[in-house]
Amino acid sequence: MRDTLIKVFEIIVWVVAALIVLLGVGGGIFALINGEIAGLLAIIFAPIAAVIYTALIFIVIGNYHNLRRIADAAERMGVR
Repeated sequence: MRDTLIKVFEIIVWVVAALIVLLGVGGGIFALINGEIAGLLAIIFAPIAAVIYTALIFIVIGNYHNLRRIADAAERMGVR
């Protein structure tokens, strides 16, 4: 059950990251068309923000997996 929830959470993270990139780049292009130079910043920094967001979330998921493995190993050692 937990693994299923983690997999669903990973899919949600990827979808949100894709939306950040698409909406950021799309908004930047829209701003550039209207003559705003700040649109260039949106085009540059939206993918960077998505990578940072995704990396931080996957670090948390990795910590969850590591803690679970450590807990399982500690239980096995305690049984002996």
